[in-house]
Amino acid sequence: MFALAFNMVKYFFLEKNDNTYTTLPHTRTALTHAMINIHGKPDPHYRYTMHKLDTVCKRNNKTYFLNLPTVSEELKRNSDEILKWFALTLGVNSNVKEVSLAGKYETSTLQTHFQTYINTHVLCDICGNPETIYLPMLKNVLAKKCASCGGTSIVKVLPKMIKMFVGLSQ
Repeated sequence: MFALAFNMVKYFFLEKNDNTYTTLPHTRTALTHAMINIHGKPDPHYRYTMHKLDTVCKRNNKTYFLNLPTVSEELKRNSDEILKWFALTLGVNSNVKEVSLAGKYETSTLQTHFQTYINTHVLCDICGNPETIYLPMLKNVLAKKCASCGGTSIVKVLPKMIKMFVGLSQ
């Protein structure tokens, strides 16, 4: 009984209305803020970890990412890039200012899609470490270089994202 009560944490989010802040109570489990392995496999000794995605669905039929800037910083990627990737993969609109997607999505579903992004855009294809950086694009081909093993691999980019990567790589 104590362990169940210990895992429940109450969080309050501030909502700005006419220069005043209103607290919105949300009950979340402490597990949503737990660290997970970047490669997605259960290994207690793996040194590359990140926060799980934390999302909330509101009445306006949008899914808001509460910790996407933190997660993107841990992966050394741009949060706008990740949000755009989610929007194009799911076929919905995104709002960069609100860090949201149109539609209601379960956090577990988004985490599964996010693992696909990590496998293709973050992890090195040779050694599997997440220490990659993007190389400048040549002829609409995006490549990533690993700081651990020095390997280079091509990233399969969605066609609508090429314009964004051209801007990031120059």
